[in-house]
Amino acid sequence: MRVYLTMLCVLVSSSVVAQPAGTSNLEHMMGLRPVSAPRLERMIAGNTVLNIAVNDDWTVFYGKDGTQRGTFRADNDVGRWRVAWSTLGSELCSSWTKWRPTEKCFPVFLNRDGKLVGMDGTKFSWVGAVARGNSSKL
Repeated sequence: MRVYLTMLCVLVSSSVVAQPAGTSNLEHMMGLRPVSAPRLERMIAGNTVLNIAVNDDWTVFYGKDGTQRGTFRADNDVGRWRVAWSTLGSELCSSWTKWRPTEKCFPVFLNRDGKLVGMDGTKFSWVGAVARGNSSKL
């Protein structure tokens, strides 16, 4: 009986962590795909990202010149942005005049719905939909 239970535990645990060949844990477990730095830059430069995560109401327009303008609830700010290469694909780096003067970089992925997902360590930091142009008139 003990051998049977051990084999069953091995089979169950290996099926939980098994993933298709050529995929990362993020892709397999969370449905996230890496985004290359050039693709991320093409997606957001000159466009607006609207956060669609619950309880976090912000919108950012990413200028083609590396400037950004954003709203968070009733507050506005301006800053700088850039895309950097990362071991995970790409990172979106930004700094703000008031909100965060020190640059912070977030690894960025695409989810199954084609939305951008920014990670902060092992947690989701934000989920954003890209709208063409300066759709929010920032």
